[in-house]
Amino acid sequence: MNKRGMFFTFIAILLIIVLLVAFVSKIGIQQTEESSKSNAKLAGLNSFVKSFDAIAGRALQASSKHVILSSLNYTAQGSRQYIPSYPIEFKSIIYNGKLVSNTIIPNADKLTISKTLEIVEKVAQDNNIILIYDKPIQPQDISITQISPWEMEVSLTLKNAIVTDNKDPLKSEVTWNLGEAKVIKTKLYVTDYSDPFTLKELGEDLPIKKYANPQNYQLGQQDYLNDLISSEQFIAHGDGPNFLQRMSGDFKNDVNGIERVLPDSLGADPTPTLSNVDFYYWGAFGDQPVSCNVEGYGANFKLDSKHKIYYSTTPCA
Repeated sequence: MNKRGMFFTFIAILLIIVLLVAFVSKIGIQQTEESSKSNAKLAGLNSFVKSFDAIAGRALQASSKHVILSSLNYTAQGSRQYIPSYPIEFKSIIYNGKLVSNTIIPNADKLTISKTLEIVEKVAQDNNIILIYDKPIQPQDISITQISPWEMEVSLTLKNAIVTDNKDPLKSEVTWNLGEAKVIKTKLYVTDYSDPFTLKELGEDLPIKKYANPQNYQLGQQDYLNDLISSEQFIAHGDGPNFLQRMSGDFKNDVNGIERVLPDSLGADPTPTLSNVDFYYWGAFGDQPVSCNVEGYGANFKLDSKHKIYYSTTPCA
């Protein structure tokens, strides 16, 4: 998953953005000889405030990516296990590096949301810009949701946030009130991560890739299914679970679901559903849908009837 490289890339980008905004603010003060000092401070703080959503969003993104990478490492270690109710656990992990049960997620505490915001505060403070908000941030101030098959959104609410030029309100000349509940949002992309199902069930680190279909095969053609299987890539399909459900070990379908089809080399489906679609293959469903072999594939390869129709246009007999 190249955790170390991704981690330092995120931090470097974050620091560059903060330093750039602070530098621009400082230059603005130095170059305003004819203006009053208070007007220069106003211009500097205004520059920071205008860029604040982007700066705080980058901090939130860095912490969020680190949390998911740490969570995937946790899933891969030891006996390999999912993290049930992951959207809830995500809030706890980004808060203090632990699950709600206080189980430690190794290395997750290295980049909690409080620590990334401290970086923003420190660099801004070095340039006479003071960021103040209610601390500590609580898990309930954070949420993560799946907004498309390939995207997630993380939001953070900063309460009573202000930007000012002095920690002492009595000495402050310029203050910007960002509101009682300043909401910061950032997007995460599913294709930046490995598939939790493959990681847990097979112990293999398979990056999630959107099926490219380089030959422009048509859905329903055997070449399409062959290429999808051999490429080990994923398609968006509302019949499958989304990424956050996969982190949870939740095999139910979702409108933002994704799926891949497993090769017959894995052997017969060990669950009653008898289907090589990944979430059916590993998910223990109780409905036992009708399934059947598919022409051109080995005896171990089966599809449930609805996926047989989806991938070959014909139902199970």
